[in-house]
Amino acid sequence: MDSGIAAVIGAAVGAVGGLGGSLFTVLGQRGQQRADRARWRDDMRRQAYTSLLDCCERLAAGWWVAADTLRTNGADEAVREERYLRAHELWTEFSSAVAAVSVAGPSQVNAAAEPLIDALFELDAAGTDWRDALRSGRQRGLSRWEERFDAAMEAIQAPRAGFRHAVREALDTA
Repeated sequence: MDSGIAAVIGAAVGAVGGLGGSLFTVLGQRGQQRADRARWRDDMRRQAYTSLLDCCERLAAGWWVAADTLRTNGADEAVREERYLRAHELWTEFSSAVAAVSVAGPSQVNAAAEPLIDALFELDAAGTDWRDALRSGRQRGLSRWEERFDAAMEAIQAPRAGFRHAVREALDTA
């Protein structure tokens, strides 16, 4: 074999080796990009889920504080109204957190969030109706509003646990 053919074969082998190395580099970069995207998605989801659970806890606590005032017959109406308004503000924060979770997904977490949203909506409605009954001066039958509120507060437990379970599965931390 003369030196010209050896040079051509050597160049061809070098070119194929270079292309192969480039292909491995591109494949490695794509794998890294997928890993980075998955890490970003999981971080975004974790933040959305944590925010929703935090808002859920603060909303329930805000309603407990408001309920303490609602239960007190001689409570100052201004204090009662201030605590109600604070709980209502927490509902707004909760609604924003719900929107973030609905975008973050996945569908099984969104499905698990629905009963929690419904339970907290009922809590907010029960507390608002109780407050409205007090504001209108309807002293008779107030116990039914209190009972509805207490039942709504209790009804949060199972959906909250279901949501946490779905979150742990989605984040693979179960």
